[in-house]
Formats: sequence, structure tokens, C-alpha cells
Amino acid sequence: MTHKCPVTDCKAIVGGARLMCPTHWYMVPGKLQNAVYHWNRQAPRSEHHFAAMLAAVDAVNASYHTHSTRERN
Repeated sequence: MTHKCPVTDCKAIVGGARLMCPTHWYMVPGKLQNAVYHWNRQAPRSEHHFAAMLAAVDAVNASYHTHSTRERN
């Protein structure tokens, strides 16, 4: 099964059980990557797993927002 990378404005198609495209995954801080992996193993599809995935996506989206804000100043 495939899906679109959940990062805002990304058009990449992601396969398998991956959360997001490799380009964006490498932008996720290591602690958040570890949390996603941990909850995927311990309690997949739990609210903890969902929260970790959402935090990872939010971190990447925030890095784009911060970057674009710096460019305007």
C-alpha cells in the first residue's frame, strides 16, 4: 500500500509502512525517530504511536516554516 508523504506540499509517494519520504524522514530529530520506531514496535496504531508520528511530521513542517521566516528577515 502506498500513500502521499504527509509533509506539507510534498508530493512524494511513500511505499510500505514508511511514515514519510526519505528526504523528510532524515529531517526528523533522532529522538522523534526513536519514538516512532519504539511505539511502532510496542503498540502500533495506539494513541502513543499516532502522537509520535504527528510530532515527527510537525517537526519537519516547523523546520520549513522557521527556515522561510529566517529568509524573509
